[in-house]
Amino acid sequence: MTDRRLNDVPASTSTASGGNSGETRDEHFRRRVFNTIITTTTVVVLLIVFAFTFNVLLQVFLSILIAVVLRGFTNGLKHRTGWPDQIAFGVVLALIVAVFILLGLLLGPQLSNQITQFVEALPQAGEAVTNQLRGTTIGRAILQQAPEAVNLERLFQGSGPQNVVAQATGLFSTTLGLLANTVIVIFLGIYFAIEPQTYLGSLMRLIPPLRRPRARDIADQVTVMLQRWLLARALSMVSVGVLSFIGLVLIGAPLALTLAIINGLFSFIPTFGPLIGAIPAALLALLEGPQKALLVLVVFFVVQQIDNYLFTPIIERRTASLPPALTLSSQLFLSVFSGVIGLIVAAPLAAATLVLVREAYVEDVLGDKVDEEHGQAEKQEDGG
Repeated sequence: MTDRRLNDVPASTSTASGGNSGETRDEHFRRRVFNTIITTTTVVVLLIVFAFTFNVLLQVFLSILIAVVLRGFTNGLKHRTGWPDQIAFGVVLALIVAVFILLGLLLGPQLSNQITQFVEALPQAGEAVTNQLRGTTIGRAILQQAPEAVNLERLFQGSGPQNVVAQATGLFSTTLGLLANTVIVIFLGIYFAIEPQTYLGSLMRLIPPLRRPRARDIADQVTVMLQRWLLARALSMVSVGVLSFIGLVLIGAPLALTLAIINGLFSFIPTFGPLIGAIPAALLALLEGPQKALLVLVVFFVVQQIDNYLFTPIIERRTASLPPALTLSSQLFLSVFSGVIGLIVAAPLAAATLVLVREAYVEDVLGDKVDEEHGQAEKQEDGG
């Protein structure tokens, strides 16, 4: 009797396999479809928001880099003096401002004069390059095939007063936007550096409590990696700037101080930075003849080789290094999606991502112990 009653129960009232007690198969199916739609919609919305805010996120990362630098100096001063955090941070900020003011007083007049000459001479240099290209078959082909946005003739020569006004307006708008973004990034970095634990604590609340100690440890390792990478780039920038200035002075290149500073600043960007920094120097030297331009390129090439094979290995041995292929691929990827800002932050972002992947995935998920010294992963022994 009992078996017959069980067999007479309709299929629609039977519980779904793996579902909640009392849930029919139709209800279980509708719930799964609803959850799938909600999950897919959420992922698509997040991807769209991420795509539209990608440049903003990169600017926030730049602010984090500034905060990392400030906290590094602050923690070092606290360790040596025992001062409270707020006093040490204030002293560090005041010293940095004082250094910039001092450099401005010492180098400001000469640098301002050279920058004015640089801005005035650059269009003439561009016109000289255009004339040189017109004199060869390959050069004429380059001018004809160059897109309108980068056409040298349009860029340097213009087409009348209206074009001059348009270029001046565009330059003013671009400069104003760049200055505004720079100020925002700097102040945001200062705010991050004043109370880093406040922002880090808010981020940690998104992580399950049992995983928070490990997450804080990974965050500390990312911070140390970024500090070491930034220190390596700062030392490289100084060495490139000083060597470039010495070399340019020795060959009698124009505007040696300005060009050396430009080359040193661009050295912050691995691989592509030195190439970009050499362009204005070669253009200005071309006004004095092809031989001078060739000498400038030789100086920049020698300086870069000295930095690559002498200073950088010594610096990175005590700080941090990235695989060249990882650096180059990250630069190419981010420059395509975000232009200049992507090229600037690509290497430090790759350094931070490398630590995150190594610690959070390779070690914690896969269980492989990374040998940082030899770049190998060894499987952890059970109980080891």
